[in-house]
Amino acid sequence: MINGLTGRIEIVYIERIPDTKGNGAIGRFKGIEVHVSNGKNYVGKNCLVRFDLKKRLISNFLTSRFKDEGYLLNGLAPERYVLLGLWTERMARKRFKAPTFEELEKHYNSGRKDFYYFFQNNSSYTEGRIKVDKYCNMNRIRSTFSRIIRKELPKPYKSSRLIVVEGKEQLEQVKKIIEENELEPIELENLVISD
Repeated sequence: MINGLTGRIEIVYIERIPDTKGNGAIGRFKGIEVHVSNGKNYVGKNCLVRFDLKKRLISNFLTSRFKDEGYLLNGLAPERYVLLGLWTERMARKRFKAPTFEELEKHYNSGRKDFYYFFQNNSSYTEGRIKVDKYCNMNRIRSTFSRIIRKELPKPYKSSRLIVVEGKEQLEQVKKIIEENELEPIELENLVISD
């Protein structure tokens, strides 16, 4: 069962905080204990997590705010969803036109990723759409939302497919396009990180 979890989104019940430092928690998924990165503040709750497999079963907290809809009860395969984050003014000020991986992961950590897309507020085909990679390279993208979702997202088993947007209106627009492409938009919850 463990081998088939890479990249999947599943519901995990957060049971307890481990004896180690950090923001991780221990959750239970189908009778198996799993480590949930950034799950410390969600003990006693069901959460959506994305599984990354290394030498042990590790999952990354996505959100505790979701409806127990049928499609979630059976989990989501990596090719069936796109993760969405909303970058707000309350978040740490970004140094560049888009947040670096380090800046992003203070608010959202979707697990292993090679790159993500950042759509500035009121972006258009020619302006405000940026591809950010793990080496802090930021490239302007001239593409429609629909084309990015259909053709330009990373391979789902290798990397989380993440889009971060500025503005709720743009978030709703991107959600609609994801759904039109027969994928599930999963909105990430801003992390609560304890010191």
